[in-house]
Amino acid sequence: MPIVLRGGGLWDPAVHATDAKWRTMCETDAHISRLTGQVFGPAYLDGVVVDPTSVWWSRPTVAAVLAAEAVRPGLSVAMIAAIQHAHYVDGRRVADDNVLVGAAPHRRTRRRGLPSGPGSGARRPARTGHAR
Repeated sequence: MPIVLRGGGLWDPAVHATDAKWRTMCETDAHISRLTGQVFGPAYLDGVVVDPTSVWWSRPTVAAVLAAEAVRPGLSVAMIAAIQHAHYVDGRRVADDNVLVGAAPHRRTRRRGLPSGPGSGARRPARTGHAR
């Protein structure tokens, strides 16, 4: 059965988490972990989640998943898995284009990632942070 991913855009526009939002995120992540066994790594929990400079923005990750699917049908599933691992386990700022390119499960550039540079498609302003 084919899987079709839809981006929900939870974090749009880009935001910085407030103290109240941070507490809610930590409680939700702990609940998810208890119910599912999902791993939330120390780099995520003690790093990007509590860093007030972290940017939470869904659009870059949604675009990366769509780009992966455009490169090769079915690659979007591997891309979302790579993004989630980079974010929740490795604590990387997945709203950053370079992080997304590095996480991508497709070899097209010197590093693992999707095509980049001139002719690779529309460019958006560089942002750092992560999606949720």
